[in-house]
Amino acid sequence: MIRILTIAGALAFLMSACGEKAQEKGGGGPIAVPVQSLTLQHTRLHQSYPVSIEGKEIVEIRPRIQGYLEDIYVDEGQRVKKGQLLFKVNADNFEQQVLSAKAKVKVAEAAVQSANNEVLRLKPLVEKGVVGEFELTQAEYSVASAEAALVEAQANVKNMQTNIDYSRITAPSDGVIGTIAYRKGSLVSPTSTHPITILANNSEVRAYFSVNEKAYLDYSSDFKVDSSKHVELILANGKAYPNTGTLDAVSGIIDKSTGSIVMRATFPNPDLLLKSGGSGTINIEELRENVILIPQAATFEVQNKRFVYVVQNDNKVQTQLIKVTPTDDGQQFVVEEGLKEGDEIVVSGINGLKAGMEINPEKAD
Repeated sequence: MIRILTIAGALAFLMSACGEKAQEKGGGGPIAVPVQSLTLQHTRLHQSYPVSIEGKEIVEIRPRIQGYLEDIYVDEGQRVKKGQLLFKVNADNFEQQVLSAKAKVKVAEAAVQSANNEVLRLKPLVEKGVVGEFELTQAEYSVASAEAALVEAQANVKNMQTNIDYSRITAPSDGVIGTIAYRKGSLVSPTSTHPITILANNSEVRAYFSVNEKAYLDYSSDFKVDSSKHVELILANGKAYPNTGTLDAVSGIIDKSTGSIVMRATFPNPDLLLKSGGSGTINIEELRENVILIPQAATFEVQNKRFVYVVQNDNKVQTQLIKVTPTDDGQQFVVEEGLKEGDEIVVSGINGLKAGMEINPEKAD
């Protein structure tokens, strides 16, 4: 900052000296120059950010059992409904296991019946004193054990049946089928590197973009989540997307490595024009209140720094270093630093001016 001020001071001194010499050589009176007194105004700017587009729901379709892909009922790019059958994994081994488990249920049921019959046989004998209570108690324990074995056998049947149900892969939601990574006969499993396919629900899409921490803090009142705030999406071909979106989410964490925060806008996608993985640019309208606007023609650059001529009380002009943001129309600047309300600047004819030169200020229209 000190270096900038030093350079600006040196430039001002040189311009002032040159201006005074030029005016002395000219010999004429002060030239008439249009000036403007600065006031606070309101304006709207549009900030643009690159976005990545994702569907409302992105689901990896993976099998829940290992087996060979027996049937494929959909094609890539096809729209499907929730619950629609997509794939079938061969489950012959599970069907055999179900038959075996059902047979064990029959065995367990027979064991329970046999244990109950033994209890019924022993009870009258215990009442008559032919056998002791111990034998009856043991028989009752056998009934409980047989019943537990029956419950376990029935649970095994359900587990095996569940595996058969898992062989039928259905759509967890509405969406569009992505690339199918496997073909009929391929071995698939829950631990496969790639999912069978990806199902994208693109009825709505979400555009993610990042803003730096300074911009987020500067514009936090504008960047708050607000369903009434509409934003525009520019597609990769440069055309505007016909449906406007809304800002509806902001990350709660600032990335330490980049100093940026992620925000999200959601757009309706009734025609499925937008696809997951797409890109574009988002335009967000920003209301700037109580700012100073100056014509771009009133400024000049020296060594990548922008200056204006400020009119002093003695009608002499001095250079002033400023920081600005261009407006959307390309005709004005929003002054961020360097000028204040009430300052008077030269708005045109600056090419013939030098720092320290006396002028005849005329109010600009």
